[in-house]
Amino acid sequence: MRDGDSLESEVVMMDELNTGRGSLREAFRILELSGVLEVRTGPSGGPIVRDPDISHYAGMWSLFLRMNGGTYRELMEANIVVEPPIAAIGATRRDADRIAALRAAVDLEASIPANDGHAYMAANAAFHDAVAWLGDNRALYLYLRGNHWITSILFGEVVAVGEVQGEVLAAHRSVLKAVAEGNAKRAESVLRQHLELSLAYCARKFGSLLDQPVRWH
Repeated sequence: MRDGDSLESEVVMMDELNTGRGSLREAFRILELSGVLEVRTGPSGGPIVRDPDISHYAGMWSLFLRMNGGTYRELMEANIVVEPPIAAIGATRRDADRIAALRAAVDLEASIPANDGHAYMAANAAFHDAVAWLGDNRALYLYLRGNHWITSILFGEVVAVGEVQGEVLAAHRSVLKAVAEGNAKRAESVLRQHLELSLAYCARKFGSLLDQPVRWH
């Protein structure tokens, strides 16, 4: 089934599944929390199939991180390990659609006003999501998107956009250029240096905030 498709009515499902209304509605509730169902009320309502967005995965990921004491610093360190080699893969493959998505993310970043930290961090996450997509590996793509979503919420509250936007945009444009030109070694090294500098900046700017356990969203 696809996003927007309607399920059968409760009466029909209760009969088909041989279950009671309470059990059926509890199943609906679980599916709603997972983002794969929306239950609309009213005469024309009922259960509607939905595609879960990244917040549903990242919310669960943040819970596991919180319960295990995982910190924002550890998330950023994990990105340094995983993300740069994916940029190199993207430069080797030079997929036109993926490079176009990377370019669009850079353009979006450049358009964000300096007084909107949340929009800036969302655009920043979109760039790194586009990098993750270069690897054509759904497991790594989803993992990194979850990391980006979690950190974008934190830094959206505290980032001084005007202080970092120019330098970050220059680094992202350098990554884009290296990928588009097929320079795998440079794409990987530029992105790794950028992520390492970002971590160092955040450590100086925000101090102990990085070492706090990730919030459960």
